[in-house]
Amino acid sequence: MGSPRARNHAVYLHGFTGEEFGPSELRNLNNLKKLTENLDLMIAIPKSPKACEHKGQTKRRWGTEMTRTQAAEATRIAAEAARRCFPPRTDYGLIGFSNGGYIATKIFAYCLAPEASPRLKWIVTVGAAKMWGTGHSKRNLKSCRPITLVAGKRDQYNYERRQNTFRDLRRKGADISVLLFDGGHEVPYGPLLTAIRKHLH
Repeated sequence: MGSPRARNHAVYLHGFTGEEFGPSELRNLNNLKKLTENLDLMIAIPKSPKACEHKGQTKRRWGTEMTRTQAAEATRIAAEAARRCFPPRTDYGLIGFSNGGYIATKIFAYCLAPEASPRLKWIVTVGAAKMWGTGHSKRNLKSCRPITLVAGKRDQYNYERRQNTFRDLRRKGADISVLLFDGGHEVPYGPLLTAIRKHLH
């Protein structure tokens, strides 16, 4: 998505979705398309290989327990998408929504990017402002990539007013920020524009 001559690059990890993107993800993709136009950004959009049955339908997600192994697999898939879609030796960011946002947070918390994917330079999550799943983050996160948590204040299941995830990661030295917006479980154009722009050079 976006111009192959774009100056900036990112990989998008979708939320819990069907074999084909549903209305929620299609709205997200529409806002992402606007971002490509306004940030000179190209976005690669890999599909999770993890399939599960949910209410009689096949769904795709990046993980359930959000283990280090699952996060490492998502890191590898994102890096492969970047390799296929972007010019050689291109630095890129990671945008994760909902289930994709939680696995992106784990990629950060396990500090996988510097070693497993050195071209991954920043992370932005949306609708995933909690620490979900098993496994503990590294005790010292100072060397990990910067991360911004974008959260809707009306997102009932994915936002916590006390921002415990933010506080826990900050105590461990994380380069982390939170951007709140007056909305629900969605990928909002304006707040995401602000969050990504601060990571671009």
